[in-house]
Amino acid sequence: MNSTTSPQLVLNARMTAVQCFAALEGQVCLFSTVSPLKAQNEDGAAFIPIDEKRGVLAVADGVGGLPGGEVASSMALQSLVHGVASANGIAREGILQGIENANRQIQASGDGPATTLAVVEILDRGIRTYHVGDSEILICHSNAGLRWKSLPHSPVGYGVESGLLDPRDAIFHEARHLVSNVVGGGDASIEMSTPLDLTAQDTVLLATDGLFDNLHLEEVVERMVIPDLKNAGLQLVELAQRRMAQPGDHPSKPDDLTVMLYRRSS
Repeated sequence: MNSTTSPQLVLNARMTAVQCFAALEGQVCLFSTVSPLKAQNEDGAAFIPIDEKRGVLAVADGVGGLPGGEVASSMALQSLVHGVASANGIAREGILQGIENANRQIQASGDGPATTLAVVEILDRGIRTYHVGDSEILICHSNAGLRWKSLPHSPVGYGVESGLLDPRDAIFHEARHLVSNVVGGGDASIEMSTPLDLTAQDTVLLATDGLFDNLHLEEVVERMVIPDLKNAGLQLVELAQRRMAQPGDHPSKPDDLTVMLYRRSS
């Protein structure tokens, strides 16, 4: 496992293995690849260190069916990197400015591109989350399971949150692909959490819907808490890709797939 202290951008990649590196007093694992039915991966990811303890993780998913989805996700992540770098160590300001700039830049690019964006700011012994769209963020404790989950900005996500849809039925819903809030969509709304405590017993996950459209929530949680973080990422990726390739009674939706995991060492 190598250590990294410089920004890492993974744009429109075709990764064949989960990659891990030491960072932010812990470990980051990352995987991103294209849908088995497509030629271009519209997902991307970014790791942006600020110092030894603080940094930013992000994933983006260019909206499928719109022109330039891969361009939109790349622009959003690059804008985020620039925003954080220009914020003199004040990550919250840099993240918000980066998202706002990306929204304007993507709109100005024409042809209607858009992207989701899920961001985690790693604080000293905590995190703060930001998201636009239905790429999700989870925190799981090794013993207690799911601690926190972002709300997908989608009709199905709101239906589950309100109790109108059962989560196990929602994954098969005909409107599952619809997203109601995107970067580049004009009136984008950024949802930001308060600071959330984080211990060495917690694992943070950021992922695009290539994961959440193929695994039930409990299946994701079960794999997130595997003691070896690289193995946790490997099992999430392997099951998602197996489901995409083997339609059946289980969820199965071929899509681009991006997964980021972070766990503090102590």
